[in-house]
Amino acid sequence: MFHNFSDGFAGFVLATNAKTKPVAPAAASTTGFGCAPTQDQYGAGAFLVPVDVSGAHGTKLTSTLAGTYARGNGG
Repeated sequence: MFHNFSDGFAGFVLATNAKTKPVAPAAASTTGFGCAPTQDQYGAGAFLVPVDVSGAHGTKLTSTLAGTYARGNGG
């Protein structure tokens, strides 16, 4: 009788960097990790993605997703 309820999560976010083209690093990572728990010699950067959602009955939600990425040799 009652099924197929949504838990509120649906979809995904894909963030791309149009300014930097990945380049194979000259040397392998010194730590084996790009971002965490220990950054390697190439470092990491932060990003913010604003998300606006229009729901049922005219409801709107605005949120910001944040994260880090491994810079690699591209800067």
